Amino acid sequence: MINQMERLNSRTIDELGRIVLPSELRKQPGWDTGKKVAVYYVNETTVILQVQKKQVDALVFDEEEMYSTP
Repeated sequence: MINQMERLNSRTIDELGRIVLPSELRKQPGWDTGKKVAVYYVNETTVILQVQKKQVDALVFDEEEMYSTP
């Protein structure tokens, strides 16, 4: 089992923007092949990955739509 906030390894982003998740992470419960993962940008050095427990359709709004009033 991985400890909370345990650093696993450094990974390199390939030319297509992909990152291979460490096997220790992929072996955790819920991290199955084909599982949807939400990616949250926190700041220039931090990104959060969250495994989706069920399929959720996302609504996408641009900034103008979010703050406009009807």
